[in-house]
Amino acid sequence: MSVTLLSLEQSVLNVLNEAANSSLGDLPSGTGGTTIATLTESGTGASTIKSLLNEGAAELARSCFPVPDSGTLSWMSGTRTNLIADFAAAGGGVIWSVRGVTFQGDSTALRYCDRSALERSDPDWMVTSTAVPVYWYFDGPMSIGLYPRPLSTGTVTVDGFAVPPPMSDADLSSVAPWIPDDLSHLLVWYAAARVAMKNLEDASLAPRIAIWQGLYDKGRLDLWQRIDPRIRKAHFPVSPA
Repeated sequence: MSVTLLSLEQSVLNVLNEAANSSLGDLPSGTGGTTIATLTESGTGASTIKSLLNEGAAELARSCFPVPDSGTLSWMSGTRTNLIADFAAAGGGVIWSVRGVTFQGDSTALRYCDRSALERSDPDWMVTSTAVPVYWYFDGPMSIGLYPRPLSTGTVTVDGFAVPPPMSDADLSSVAPWIPDDLSHLLVWYAAARVAMKNLEDASLAPRIAIWQGLYDKGRLDLWQRIDPRIRKAHFPVSPA
């Protein structure tokens, strides 16, 4: 059973040695008015800790903890490329890395082709007549393309890794089911360090920032080293710490 947002929030307060009504995490509106976020929130609304917990979770998914997911997109006829983030992820998150692509159902898996190889084999590839796609390729770090361009509109499915949806601010019992309980402490270290960074004038917090950040980074490095070497090379090539 995954830990809840409420329990994670309480853990951060325990680490900080602060009460729920502490002003430690208050963020001003920027116009001298009321704060737009407080350290915790009993109901709906912005909360500094909630946003930092979700931020830390997203960073794990992008840097060291692969979260497999798939996404679909209605690919318009004649269209050469689309953004990876535009694919609707089955799990409700955001696809950020692609491993495989199919066109019009799983029976039509496309073969991967490096864009430079495509350019060498067909100098006029960008204007080649539309047809049933055979290859897919990366068009920069944020898009994929099909070759040849589809003759008709069809559903394209990508298989890859995603940043899962954030835990809901409106429900303190919400969970991040993709994070095992024994790793939830990493989110606590991340949130505590970030809250402390907003309060460097507090002499009791400043010395602990490096400790908490170091624990989070060590945890990320341990996870990164456990990724399958082939997946790590293709999708997580940079050490997170």
